[in-house]
Amino acid sequence: MKRRRRFDSWREWEQGVRYIRVRAEGDPAAWRGARRQALFWLAALAVSGLVVYALAARSVFDASSAGAWEDAIMNGDAADRAERLLQLGESPMLAKVPCEILVSSLADSEAVRNAAVPTLAVALRHGRCADLVEGALARDVDPRARVAAARALGRAGATVVSHAIPPLLDAVAARNTAVGAGAVRAAAVAALAALDDSSGAVLDGVERAFRDGPAEVRVEALDALLHLRLPSQRLAQLATSALNDRDQTVRVTAVSVLGSLGVSRELSGADLTRLVSALRDPAQEVRLSTARALGHIGSGANAVVVGLFRAARQDRSGAVRDAAAQALGDMLGKAR
Repeated sequence: MKRRRRFDSWREWEQGVRYIRVRAEGDPAAWRGARRQALFWLAALAVSGLVVYALAARSVFDASSAGAWEDAIMNGDAADRAERLLQLGESPMLAKVPCEILVSSLADSEAVRNAAVPTLAVALRHGRCADLVEGALARDVDPRARVAAARALGRAGATVVSHAIPPLLDAVAARNTAVGAGAVRAAAVAALAALDDSSGAVLDGVERAFRDGPAEVRVEALDALLHLRLPSQRLAQLATSALNDRDQTVRVTAVSVLGSLGVSRELSGADLTRLVSALRDPAQEVRLSTARALGHIGSGANAVVVGLFRAARQDRSGAVRDAAAQALGDMLGKAR
């Protein structure tokens, strides 16, 4: 097959007239192949033009239009909607987007829910959407949406304390055995800690949650009570009782709380001895956390030294032995 570019005159060149002459001598199939190839490239060019047009249309976003924000939040890919939600939280247009649309994002995909939390927190700080967020916390059928609502209230700060505390306490007290109910209670406890309200009602509610909640609630409750400055003797009593908890994560959290009390010199000798007993816990992670906590406390009490020395020599875990030896070394360095 011969392929030849031909111009009949310079005038055609000047006028931009050019063509390719394809001649298939004695081979009609060659002409049909060339025609199919030309049609293929024309179709490809058309498709690429449509793609470019679609991308250009998509890139045009009117940030001054509440309708454009609503459309971007409600339609499209989850990642794109999450990104727009985060951007909306930093935009003055947040005040013009209906709260119903913002709160509906709490029941969306995980990415969208996570983006909705800080954006709703900003709206709450500006006095918007509180009733709908608190309603989602209390009544939404999806526990993940209720968790996200609690997180939004916790991030909103002092401006929502007066009206957010009662629904959060209700969520903390709800002894529901449905799937996801424990996560909702734990999120509500964490939100109360984030709001930093140390009133008697909050402390009592969180303490009750520690006593009757599942493991994830007990973990959050211990951390929250430490953050909310529950009187040290009362907190130490809860934490030492948690050293015998059936859940390993609760026991690790109890060790951490007792270690914090010990560093601030708020731990009695009897409670310190109970903490040392955790060096014999069956779970390696608990023993490791205990050795590190005792090292941070730095007490030279006989029970502490003996317990660490035994762990440094006899523990079946190399990590625990190393941590106990390090704790002893730190104590020796402080004593010099």
